[in-house]
Amino acid sequence: MRRRSRAGVNSRLAAGALVLAFAAAASAHPAGTSEIALTLRPDRTFVVAVTIDADALQAKLAALQQPIERLVDVRFDGVAASTQAAAPTVEAGMARVRLAGVVPPGAGDVSVRTKLVYGSYALTIQPIDAAPSAQWVQGFDASAPVPVGGPRSGGGDRRAIALVGGAFTLAGVFRYVGRRGPLDVRAPAR
Repeated sequence: MRRRSRAGVNSRLAAGALVLAFAAAASAHPAGTSEIALTLRPDRTFVVAVTIDADALQAKLAALQQPIERLVDVRFDGVAASTQAAAPTVEAGMARVRLAGVVPPGAGDVSVRTKLVYGSYALTIQPIDAAPSAQWVQGFDASAPVPVGGPRSGGGDRRAIALVGGAFTLAGVFRYVGRRGPLDVRAPAR
């Protein structure tokens, strides 16, 4: 059996204490100060509110040399939506940018991606008629798709299945929401 020297054990304990001290200091600060909130409205419009450090926003806009509408990508069923941005407002060192657009007819899912945030950020998507969906998104990655909700006027990823057997008929519309999403069973739109 191998014996450890007292100096080796002490150095390991010191290293462990140092790691714990850094972990405690790191956990005292939020992972990121940037957040994005997408609200889908019953009138089939949407608003995106981006909150980000004002200095970081200014530096990123200068470095990327693109309008903010091109740096926040909202997609419905994988197709980019057109947005219009209002001038950013700044309060307590944080900038808030608002973008607005129209939900396309028949849109089933929405996802968001941005080039404004390099680290992780909180994303909240408020569908038309459902509870908000919150998720952490890493840097330039796209968010997981979230159902738009509300009445749809055709299109989207809907599949009608009619099962006929004996005296029973079952008809419904099934929609699979991404690989991670729930199975959504809705009556056919009239």
